[in-house]
Amino acid sequence: SNDIMWKVFALCVALVVAQPPGGGPPGGGGGGGGTVGGCDDCDTASCSSSDYADDIRCTSWIINSEGTMSAIFSSVEVNVQSVQVATSSSGIDYAVVKATGIPDYTFTMDQDTLDWLNARPNADTDFTGGATTATLGTTYDFGDDIGYDSSSCTKGWWPPGPVCPDDAAKELYFPMNPTPAADGENCATTRGQIGTLLNGVSVYDWSDAMSYNSEGVWENLAIKFEKYDLDICSGHAANGDYHHHNIPNCFAAEIGDDGGAHSPLYGFAADGYPIYGVHHANGVRSQSCWKTRDYSASSSTGCGTAGARTCVLKDQYDASKGTTEAAYDGPTTSTTVSSQSGNDFVATSGFYFQDYYYDSDCTESGDQYLDEHNGHSHGKYGYHYHFTDTFPYVPGPTFYGALHDTGFVQCDTYYSDGSGDDGDDSGDGDAANISSLSLVLVFAVALLTLAPAAL
Repeated sequence: SNDIMWKVFALCVALVVAQPPGGGPPGGGGGGGGTVGGCDDCDTASCSSSDYADDIRCTSWIINSEGTMSAIFSSVEVNVQSVQVATSSSGIDYAVVKATGIPDYTFTMDQDTLDWLNARPNADTDFTGGATTATLGTTYDFGDDIGYDSSSCTKGWWPPGPVCPDDAAKELYFPMNPTPAADGENCATTRGQIGTLLNGVSVYDWSDAMSYNSEGVWENLAIKFEKYDLDICSGHAANGDYHHHNIPNCFAAEIGDDGGAHSPLYGFAADGYPIYGVHHANGVRSQSCWKTRDYSASSSTGCGTAGARTCVLKDQYDASKGTTEAAYDGPTTSTTVSSQSGNDFVATSGFYFQDYYYDSDCTESGDQYLDEHNGHSHGKYGYHYHFTDTFPYVPGPTFYGALHDTGFVQCDTYYSDGSGDDGDDSGDGDAANISSLSLVLVFAVALLTLAPAAL
């Protein structure tokens, strides 16, 4: 009877651990792809038979109408499979997009990229032969072997660390008539998918879901710590979901965004507002108004000692309010820190989310300067987001529009104030992907094995 009791206890523990509070990934994001949100009571119709036949949320997607398969994943279709209009019982209309999340990118190797690959700090071990096998002028399909040596994904296209992409089987709901969030109710972007490109590939936010010493205060910027984890199309996978944290260069090339005019449409954020490329106009790049803190001894955004990260801003939207002591100190701006994939960096200002503040006066410098959500409104475009060269790189760190329960991102009030209580350093799975279910099973098996011996 004791043996049975232990087995029942083990199974109960497994079930409890397998279902975390909220039932979702840290930060409320859509980290692993698949269907998040959804609508059980929606009526669906084709775009052409709806009132939205000419709406960009119906007409802009790159539909794979011929069932074209991926060059390296022979059983997976590329791009978007379908888009429909769904109407909820409350009368809200959505664009419903089904996609695998696998693109059909190509990349023609140029000298700058070739040099960058071979100059990687760990090139000797990152590549099977110590250098890339790519050759100048050769055009590569997404996923082709260019010589990377990785145990996580053996295709040769991805550097050590990230896992291989897989069919994410997404069903994503975008409001057809997006609305601005109410004052004071702008939801934070989450540690996962916050938008989707027109080819169905995920856009993730600034975070890699890790923080310094796993203390939840000094939160890593993915684009800094994962610099050497990205493929030559500036993407990689977490839990099989291929995504971008910054400007998707191969997508830009595919749609002909050469900087000669305002960038074309790239995709949509979870709130339904459009995302455009980096270009505001011919030869003019959109500019983020988020600035890095000055950690010099006399700076008002510093902590009193040169290079010290011992304080956080009281309000990242108003640096004039000053600083307050951080729950945990971060690395100095001259400290060397390591990424999950074993690459070393000097942690200068800008490596952590808490290194940034929004400069509200910045938008007066010109129309290309963006608001606190990394967007603006002008001309025929209405409100829209831009990809940018600097933080936050993508929409964020809060959404301009209201989020819906049906959407693939649920509203999360998470906002790091330096208290150390908000962090969840599970990572976005780019260097080590150990599923929580696997840990649960190991724990349960251990209890089942050891319990009889302990009695």
